[in-house]
Amino acid sequence: ITCGSGSIPLSAKIEDRQYIGFDNGVCKSNDDKYNNRTWADIATERISCFNVSLMNESKSALEHISGNIHKLF
Repeated sequence: ITCGSGSIPLSAKIEDRQYIGFDNGVCKSNDDKYNNRTWADIATERISCFNVSLMNESKSALEHISGNIHKLF
């Protein structure tokens, strides 16, 4: 799959799936943080900075809250 900014590979990581991503494009943005950087570099940065364990803790907390709300109704 193409990487773009890394949304699909990041989703694969969240779902504990394997992925192969590639992209040879260059970002043309008004944002200096991304302008003239390759999409592959941007995606790699997003994926490497994402904390799966923190996401799992948040998901668990939300499931607990939604379960308690469901009991109210």
